[in-house]
Amino acid sequence: MEPGDILPFFQPVLSVADGSIYGYEVLGRRRMPDGSFQSLGPFFHDENSDLAERIEISRQIRKDAFRTLNSLAPHQKLFVNIKPSWMWKYRSHDSLPTLDMLDELGVSGNRVVIEITEDEFQGDINELFGMVVRYRAAGCKIAVDDFNFNFMDRLIHLQPDIVKVDMSLVKRIAQSPEYRSLIEYIASFARDFGISVLFEGVETRKELESAIESGAEFVQGYFFAPAAKDYIDSSSFQSQLREVLQTVVHKNWNRNRNVMTIESVMNRLLSELLSSMKIRLNGNSGVNPDLADDVLREVLDGLPPKCYRIYACDDKGDQLSSNFERDPTGQFILRSEFRKMNWSWRPYFLHNLVRMKQYGRGIISTPYRDTETKKETLTFSCPVKENVYLFMDFELPEIPEANEDVMG
Repeated sequence: MEPGDILPFFQPVLSVADGSIYGYEVLGRRRMPDGSFQSLGPFFHDENSDLAERIEISRQIRKDAFRTLNSLAPHQKLFVNIKPSWMWKYRSHDSLPTLDMLDELGVSGNRVVIEITEDEFQGDINELFGMVVRYRAAGCKIAVDDFNFNFMDRLIHLQPDIVKVDMSLVKRIAQSPEYRSLIEYIASFARDFGISVLFEGVETRKELESAIESGAEFVQGYFFAPAAKDYIDSSSFQSQLREVLQTVVHKNWNRNRNVMTIESVMNRLLSELLSSMKIRLNGNSGVNPDLADDVLREVLDGLPPKCYRIYACDDKGDQLSSNFERDPTGQFILRSEFRKMNWSWRPYFLHNLVRMKQYGRGIISTPYRDTETKKETLTFSCPVKENVYLFMDFELPEIPEANEDVMG
């Protein structure tokens, strides 16, 4: 390859918070004889090509990109890709080539994000972390690129500033609720460690909405712009991103409001049932399992069709009653083996218990997938008497996103 035919292209990375261009990922391109440009991605990933040539061309692209930084606003950054196996070769060196470039060009490290690509690194992860510390000491931010679930340990060890979620996962979350849950887990896990999440490969509005709903702080992809030779105005996509963000906010606002409406309606519908339960239980210093079952049995006919399980617990999480569960015919069957089970280990149990005691009324959970039935579920829980709480599991109804009748 001729040096004059190799040049950096720049793809914008947008901040969801204000819609501006936070920075650009630097991508290598080769000028072809017909004037078109060819991606150098396959070349860098080709293990059969000369390693020294790949490293040298990668450095040339980085250096040419750094020379353009004065064209950007002071807060904007360049994301540059470095394979961890290449970094690791310099673990015993006093200097690192990329940091030497920055010193030579008079560029501050805080203008640069080092993207550690997710290749099959075979070296010592602790030594790799030592190199990350050196980049950080120079002011650089660290990103883990093309993240996937095989590299959770690297996320923990390297503690990057940014994790870039692999584009194939971005596409799947727009199609499958299971993948959405996995991506939301990554985002939640990252936030717990103070790591920002960047969704790359966003090509459609639906994918952008999915990324925002899953916790994206930054987004990147063809939906906004492909990589190009020149930088663009930092506000080019602000109105577009803000409009999509407002759509997502409005949709989630309505969804959460309608879940709360379900909670209000359930409190109203169950008031008569709860009154009869309270009458039966009042005067009894303790609630034995047989009494608890008898009381629940009397209210089964009044339960909504979507309710597929009902049981009672005390404030320690111990189940007082049997489970009453609907069979395929819609009839409730008794499962006494659940008596004395303890559910305080469930993440939502104590949180919901405190809310019930504080508000003195029934509350509804966030949606989740029941481990036994695999049904999308909402749990409505409510106080019956002191230290006795009723739990009802409902198959998740279709929750309207607009201002519709949530119980209709």
